[in-house]
Amino acid sequence: MNKICIDLFDQGLFSNPTISNTFEFGSIRTIEVVLLVTPSKSDNISDVCDKAQDPNFCTSTLGSAPGAKTATTAGLEEITLSLTEASATATNNKIQELLAGTKDPNLQALFTQCGIDYKDASIKLQQAKNYLANKQFVELAFTANGISNDGITCESSFEKGGVTSPITQQNNELSSFSDIIRVIAHILAGGSL
Repeated sequence: MNKICIDLFDQGLFSNPTISNTFEFGSIRTIEVVLLVTPSKSDNISDVCDKAQDPNFCTSTLGSAPGAKTATTAGLEEITLSLTEASATATNNKIQELLAGTKDPNLQALFTQCGIDYKDASIKLQQAKNYLANKQFVELAFTANGISNDGITCESSFEKGGVTSPITQQNNELSSFSDIIRVIAHILAGGSL
């Protein structure tokens, strides 16, 4: 569009491209110059977070992430994957500490199961990064669902075991991050998922 406007200006079809919004071809035709406004990259956070299941979590997390305000949509996905990986790693470390600190066989089994779930989530996050790099957005969205399920499985293990989960917040966070990954994958795919 910019090249068209410059070409028309160079041909003398309008005198001031910053002021004129119409020009004439002959005596009867008038064509309006439509200015396309490209959203700024900081709007990408709003575009994503408005579609997220937890917009507040999304906005506060991405809004405070270094580089997110100027990132492209694909860049936001990279940032989200990195944040999710850091969160999953921290949660798995906490699970391992809780496992090492208990002698209760029921809790040991629950923490062991959650450790397996978070190891699976970490593997899926590596797959997700590969899918993003290869622009395989449908696969990326499905992988995000799997990552979310790992947190859900961990949490439901505690519920089934009749024990209050000490990592409910982290499991919910994993699901929230996974939702953001899925939303961005959907946007990157052109909304065709």
